[in-house]
Amino acid sequence: MKHVNFRHVEIRNFLSIGDAPVSLDFKPGLHIITGINRDKTDRRNGIGKTSLIESVYFAVDRKSTRLNSSHEWISRMPSSA
Repeated sequence: MKHVNFRHVEIRNFLSIGDAPVSLDFKPGLHIITGINRDKTDRRNGIGKTSLIESVYFAVDRKSTRLNSSHEWISRMPSSA
């Protein structure tokens, strides 16, 4: 089995991630993805954690684990900044 080691990932316009880029830097070891819901600070749902994982999978395999159409992958959400 081959391994891919990512050092940096930048995601834009993918699933729930809008046009403001989301960047991740990876160092060797275990990574836990959490986030902050800026709209509802008491919640951790709907902030794009799965979209981050899905984007890495898509970059490697050019497939989605849950979507069939490439039109569904593209986000046209404006940045919330």
